[in-house]
Amino acid sequence: MQTLNLFNFMDNDLNISYKQKLTYIDLFSGAGGFSLGFDKAGFKNIFSIDIQKDYCETYKENFPKHNLIQQDITKLSESEIKDLIKDIEIDVIIGGPPCQGFSIAGNIGRQFIDDPRNRLFKEFVRIVNIVNPKYFVMENVARLYTHNNHKTRKEIIDDFNKLGYKVESEILNSADYGVPQIRRRVIFIGSKISGNIQFPNISHIVYRTVKDVLEDLPTLKSGDNSSIKNHKAMNHTDQMLHKMSFIKDGGNRENIPLSLRPNSGDVRKYIKYDSAKPSITITGDMRKVFHYSQNRALTVRELARLQTFPDNFEFKGNSSSAQQQVGNAVPPLMAEAIANGIREMSEIDNQNKVLFNKKYPKVNYIGNKEKLANWICDYFPQNTESIFDAFSGGSSIGYESKKRGYRVVSNDILKINSYLAKSLIENSREILDEKDLNIIFSGEPIKGFMYKNYSEVFFFPEECMELDLYRKNIENLSSEHKKAIAFTLIRRSMIRKMPYSRFNLNWEKIKQLRDEEYSYKKYKRKRAYHNESFKSHFIKNLTDYNNAIFDNAKENQVYNEDIFNLLNKVKADVIYLDPPYTGTMNNYFGFYGLIDEYIESKKLEPFKNDFIDKKSVLALFDKLFANLTNFKYWFLSYNSNSYPSKNDLINLIGKYSNEIQIIEKPYNYQVTGKEKKSDTLEYLFIIENNRYKGNKK
Repeated sequence: MQTLNLFNFMDNDLNISYKQKLTYIDLFSGAGGFSLGFDKAGFKNIFSIDIQKDYCETYKENFPKHNLIQQDITKLSESEIKDLIKDIEIDVIIGGPPCQGFSIAGNIGRQFIDDPRNRLFKEFVRIVNIVNPKYFVMENVARLYTHNNHKTRKEIIDDFNKLGYKVESEILNSADYGVPQIRRRVIFIGSKISGNIQFPNISHIVYRTVKDVLEDLPTLKSGDNSSIKNHKAMNHTDQMLHKMSFIKDGGNRENIPLSLRPNSGDVRKYIKYDSAKPSITITGDMRKVFHYSQNRALTVRELARLQTFPDNFEFKGNSSSAQQQVGNAVPPLMAEAIANGIREMSEIDNQNKVLFNKKYPKVNYIGNKEKLANWICDYFPQNTESIFDAFSGGSSIGYESKKRGYRVVSNDILKINSYLAKSLIENSREILDEKDLNIIFSGEPIKGFMYKNYSEVFFFPEECMELDLYRKNIENLSSEHKKAIAFTLIRRSMIRKMPYSRFNLNWEKIKQLRDEEYSYKKYKRKRAYHNESFKSHFIKNLTDYNNAIFDNAKENQVYNEDIFNLLNKVKADVIYLDPPYTGTMNNYFGFYGLIDEYIESKKLEPFKNDFIDKKSVLALFDKLFANLTNFKYWFLSYNSNSYPSKNDLINLIGKYSNEIQIIEKPYNYQVTGKEKKSDTLEYLFIIENNRYKGNKK
């Protein structure tokens, strides 16, 4: 029989997850619905606390790696809390403190905060104050939202405002997030970082029904048991069985004959679930709410499914205790939606941590991560001080890292890429001025390397002669950084004049695409920039490149080496890896090797260690991972259409570390000249190095 797998809840040997592990503390954790949702969203539990014995037994059974504290929360001292969290920065505290006093507080003239029955709410506030998390999430019953003419809710918000938190509250319905149950709860979210409060977007307009999630479970009669955990039917009396037999699917006590019908009691009792609708709210006592087609109350497992607990989640204690645990829990799918909202808040807030407000200039580099740079850098660990951008390419990751105040070491085997990094990463103050421009553009065109080798191959003869002149003149600039900027701008000019921005087209195709009338007829635009002069493009981009140069007060450094020559030489907290991958459009020597030949004024051979060679790439990755002991964290950016596969990389990395996180992001690579975008995922592998030497420079 197939069980309901609402999400995959298991521990993997390699500890692989698909989200960055932000940290959380779960107060009043109960059976663990909140924790389960936050775990699924990729958060890491630091500790949880509850006092109820059966609840704690359930939590320990299902979260063996969590640090559960079983004690009265009022007895948890500040020193104990600090010992539990050590020096870990806590991202969020979650919990639903029981608040019995609010229901009548407005009628007796006593403020909510001062009501002694709400002391557990005050404990939530106390621990938030001690821990000082970036965010908190507090859950409670919906009627708290409007209680005492909204004064109770205002008191709660004011208490957190005093601690420096901006707070918002909303009533959420669990059915909007895939839970097959109408369950409305007020959610308070607080942020100490900004006013950017994110409540989860509704994911389900069409609600899941009771029948959707219960239909595949084994049929049980009163008192029957099954092999599925917690799927044991309550043993009803014959009298109760007779009464419930009259109630139809979705019906109520009105279906019972008057002679048998209960005359009083809760109107929410003696009803049957409507199989075609979401469930009513699950509480701690559902003994007189009956299965839509089977003559009995729901089992603990069925109730757990209506709360979206997976079938391998086992509830401890007797049936009555287990029902209470299920009914008091936050539905895990709703908790996951809330957790993802917190993650979005964190990502946005991290983007605002940029120390230097500088703009990355236009580069035009195939596979460049410019649009992903914020996303990638947001995942760098909080104690990071230095980054090694090992395959720097267009330098977008190195540049974003520099903006965030990291010390950046950059490397690329293409000389022109190293010049780009030398201009933007290593260079802190030198720019090209009018005097430099006069040097670069003075004199008459000459017949040099480009004219002799690439006339009517990539450019017209007179254009090649201009390039040869500029190449000669750049050597007369006063510093290496000025030369690097000049070569970088010549590169930008060459790319702008080249159709599809890469040097792998034949001459006839280039001439055709540079024909403005042909271009207009085919593409509805003339693309006149292909026929602008190198000097014109150079001048147009000069201001943007000069403005992009800044000093982040770090000793940034650039190399132009085979990566394997540097792994024992460079030391940094994080190494960022983005080599060209087999199976994607990443033949970088074929695309840009011409510019290196221009700089060197000679023909060059392709790279020795070529990651685009399918025959050698697995061995190269293995060699790479084996030599990364100088780096505490490895970040590997990877396209889902590439080879080796994601699982191949997991297996390779697993030889060297069992701490692997994988983040997935939909991302479309649009290669110039392609009619269609490539719909792919971007994977970000985050590996904590078990063999880290700890010797950073």
